Amino acid sequence: MNMEFWKRLGCLLAVGTLAFVSGCSDRVAGGGSSGTETGNALTATILQANGTPSARAIVRLRPSDFLSGDTISARFTTQTNDSGKLRIDSVPKGDYTLEVISGMYSTLRTLSLSTSDSNIALGMDTLQKAATIVGHVPTTLPVNSTIFIVGTEHHTTVDANGAFKFDTIPVGSFELKVKADSVYSSYVETNSNAATSAGVLHAENSSSILLDDFEDGDSRNRLGPFVGEGWWWLDASQGVSIASTNPGQIIPIVYDGSTHGNVVHFNFTIDSTAINPWVDFGVQLGVKNANYNMSCADSIIFYARGTASGIVALSYAPPLDTFSRPSFAFTTKATWTRIAIALSSLTSNNGIYPKNYLQHITQVSWVFTTSADFWIDDVSIHGCSRAQIWGK
Repeated sequence: MNMEFWKRLGCLLAVGTLAFVSGCSDRVAGGGSSGTETGNALTATILQANGTPSARAIVRLRPSDFLSGDTISARFTTQTNDSGKLRIDSVPKGDYTLEVISGMYSTLRTLSLSTSDSNIALGMDTLQKAATIVGHVPTTLPVNSTIFIVGTEHHTTVDANGAFKFDTIPVGSFELKVKADSVYSSYVETNSNAATSAGVLHAENSSSILLDDFEDGDSRNRLGPFVGEGWWWLDASQGVSIASTNPGQIIPIVYDGSTHGNVVHFNFTIDSTAINPWVDFGVQLGVKNANYNMSCADSIIFYARGTASGIVALSYAPPLDTFSRPSFAFTTKATWTRIAIALSSLTSNNGIYPKNYLQHITQVSWVFTTSADFWIDDVSIHGCSRAQIWGK
């Protein structure tokens, strides 16, 4: 998805005739095979779902960090021409969100432009049936708080029950944000003609990141739609039998009452004849095989209960086997307990890991070698901001 592209698009009309729409930036539209004196020239063709040109579709180009109502010069709104074509001139380098809407159909791209005077053809894009996003905010936020979808004009208000809903949202990955005494956010990835749960928005903290609370009910960590991938998994060696309430799920998410809501729960039995048995429950920090800098972190914190004793293991690139990964021992109790794993308590059974390993973390895992019952919720990384680990 291409953010830069759409931000400047709104002010210019389609290829063929360049017309200015009221409310556009005062930047001059122009053209040429090599862009313009003040920025890039962008072109695209938008098609309906049936493959025909999408004429007179609404086009919005916004900065990637834009919130509806922001007063900025680079805010453009226009439409495609009768052939479904559009052209935008004078687009400076930067990051943008481009959204095209035609009735109940839409599309969205993000674009990062590194040049300042190029002619950039974005090709064809096809509109898809729009999606819906639903969610809740903490009870501490006032009724009628405004929820924004970052990089777009979409915004809505919270009802008396703390719930909110967005309609006619393009297929894509989004950050939801509400500004109050603190900034609260959530991350979602929508699907065509479907409702997506944003779960509960959580306060952003410059030194703490909620990796997942499982309230959205899916198998990606909370930041997955924003940073890419970020899948959870549950795996075991031969001789291990895993039981869960919802065996069809990738990870077994269950509801555990009003205090913790959705949590992960599974129990496992290890055959006495199994050789070197293990159970591995873990999560990618982001894109598969990519590594992330956790050197800023001081601890990994989670809530757990059950009868399990295991280790929290950190995988880094290049990977080592399970038992040579840096690891931290823990034991659960019968009731929900906050467990803080201090990264300064690093241990390894053979001491094989580089001193700078925290700069190259790929995954976090909970590893077990004896039969147990395990519940987990509210996994967070403390000591870092989102930008420090994921760079955005």
